[in-house]
Amino acid sequence: MDQAAECFRRALELDPFLWCCVEELSSLNKYIEFFAPTVLAPTGKEEKHATMKKDPAELERLISNWKANPPRSSLDAFHSLATIHALIEAYHAREAIALVATLPLALQNAPSVIKWKGRAFLEAGALHECVRTFEQYLVLNIPGPLDGLEYYSTALWHMRRDVELNALARHALERDRFSATTWCIAGNAFSLQRDPDSAIEFFLRAAQIDPHSAYACTLAGHEYLYLDNYEAAMRCYQDALCRNSRHYNAWFGIGQIYQRQEKFRLAEKHYQIALDLNPHNSMLWYYLGHVVRVGGARDSDALHSLERALQENARNPVARFELCKLYMQIGRLHDAWKELCALRETVPREAAVYYQMGVVARELGINNTAELFSMALDLDPKQPLYRQALLSLEESRALS
Repeated sequence: MDQAAECFRRALELDPFLWCCVEELSSLNKYIEFFAPTVLAPTGKEEKHATMKKDPAELERLISNWKANPPRSSLDAFHSLATIHALIEAYHAREAIALVATLPLALQNAPSVIKWKGRAFLEAGALHECVRTFEQYLVLNIPGPLDGLEYYSTALWHMRRDVELNALARHALERDRFSATTWCIAGNAFSLQRDPDSAIEFFLRAAQIDPHSAYACTLAGHEYLYLDNYEAAMRCYQDALCRNSRHYNAWFGIGQIYQRQEKFRLAEKHYQIALDLNPHNSMLWYYLGHVVRVGGARDSDALHSLERALQENARNPVARFELCKLYMQIGRLHDAWKELCALRETVPREAAVYYQMGVVARELGINNTAELFSMALDLDPKQPLYRQALLSLEESRALS
């Protein structure tokens, strides 16, 4: 692999506008190392997770430097575009988004750059920005390839926007039925409609059309996982890794299989591999913290992972809720209360949040415990745990 990277590097030095070499080096995670080493701080291979997070001040310094040195020639512009592409392939989404903003306006509005930016927003967990960016691309109505729109469909899937996703699927089917992207979009549409069998059929069709598409295999694996078919899911994830060993989603999928089988050590191992590839993904840190918390008495490691998840995305509700449960488990009730109050602002209609607030309030002697249990019951009247908590509280007050 190193020899191949060196050949691509030499070819790019001989012809600096050879885009196919940029793509190959980006897929090998070598372009930045060879041609833009100052863009990033040391990566996961050179330092531990504990120090991997880029200092915001350092990122601001880099952005200022990029703005102060805009592309002055065709070669400079090509190098900037290649660096953005390589950053996205290396899952450094925030840096890619920041570098796009420093480009001349004409380049920022180029269709390919808009699609790259949309994918970067998806990797950064900014779903609303991702959708807006791809909508901007679709307004251009470019009669080119559909490549990249599968990430738009994934953002719509996460946001449960079935109308837009169905419209996108129809648009893709009308444009090109021989594109793997088309069948990934159709698969996501059927997945959102809770039709996993049809979704799997379309994802596998996409994988067949494009033998290099690791994403299609991974999406099929997710559907098999939804059906609790762990053997088929594992085959799909392994197929994805054969196509692209740096596809962190597939490593995450294997971790999900082991987590459901309560093989927490194996799940942790595969989540760590995924994090080696994409250390800025908040949900990966959350899942790592979760399996560490439930898999053994390693509270400090779980605490680090969950706090890191919130550093990467302060609006990650599941990570904050998991952190609250960990604080309660280790007796840091005041910290748990603080996090639950913050979580209530993010998800004001989540019954489980009010129930946990009631539990913590009862332990801390806060007066509005009954009100919190009542709120939880109002939001989810079918949950017997909430009703039992309220009845127990009323009984204890009657006896006191």
